[in-house]
Amino acid sequence: MSSVPQPGWWRRLRHSRGFGVHSPSAYRFIREVLCERLPYYGYELTRRLGDEWPMGGEKSLRLWLRLCARCSPAAIAVCVPASPRDCLQSIASATCPNASFWPRTVADAGLIAMCNGEPHEAREALKAARKGATIYFPAFVSDSDKWLLRQLKALPYGHTFANGAGAVVFVGLHTVPSEHFDVRF
Repeated sequence: MSSVPQPGWWRRLRHSRGFGVHSPSAYRFIREVLCERLPYYGYELTRRLGDEWPMGGEKSLRLWLRLCARCSPAAIAVCVPASPRDCLQSIASATCPNASFWPRTVADAGLIAMCNGEPHEAREALKAARKGATIYFPAFVSDSDKWLLRQLKALPYGHTFANGAGAVVFVGLHTVPSEHFDVRF
């Protein structure tokens, strides 16, 4: 383990506690969703599924659960490889029982999990973000994921939260200016 801190560690540490975040919606999102430390009602499900999820383990699944609870979307799209997709779908169906999964197109979804997505899924996710969707990247593994993140950062609205280890959450609020936050979550 290196004793030299990674670039941006101080900013991530400060932002994860809310210091330096001037947007009230971003502050609440950081404190109540990304960095919530109190127990949630579905953590026993994430504990059971944590071994099956290769992208961040139980901690990443807990974030997905909190995102589902916070967004409470009508439609959810899970654009991840087939084997870990079941973990995300079971958590989302337990959290949002009335949400439809895999709507006709990804662009109809209000909450999207994107990892190793195909280029057409990335284009559809960009359309959903323009409509105000929340997009969760547990890890970047493909060029289409990187392309989508560049396009999301270029939008004139929305908050982007990055943890420095590959996970990113984009919240497509049309009422806020485009801002990027480095947060430890």
